[in-house]
Amino acid sequence: FQLGTGSWDYVLGANYGVTYRNWGLSAMVNYTIKTKNDKEYRFGNQFNYALNAYKTYYLGTNFALTPQAGIGGEHFEKNKEFGFEVNDTGGNALFSRLGVEVNYRQYALGLSSMLPVAQDLNNGKVEVKSRFSVYLNINI
Repeated sequence: FQLGTGSWDYVLGANYGVTYRNWGLSAMVNYTIKTKNDKEYRFGNQFNYALNAYKTYYLGTNFALTPQAGIGGEHFEKNKEFGFEVNDTGGNALFSRLGVEVNYRQYALGLSSMLPVAQDLNNGKVEVKSRFSVYLNINI
């Protein structure tokens, strides 16, 4: 959405997880405080959240497979230019989330998709599509 905003932004975030046997539930929230750029434009602050459920299957001493499902959302405040709200900005989106992670020793390879369930972005002038990501984490 907003590559290269030209501003300094600050992120406050929290994650929490609870597990029972091979089952788990994780929650994430973060809030991004955005500042104005040198053109006197400030993108609206952003609030993100997610709730995921998962189950880990152990496939030996070094391998594990963890499918995940959940929901996630984003809320954008209105943008401002010279201190005034910009029309047709801001809004929110709700996503369903599906993914899988494969662990081998300290490595984790994951695939994740987010499909839009509901959205109202920029008074309907922007339509978010599905998202897909691939990640590799190394635990040290």
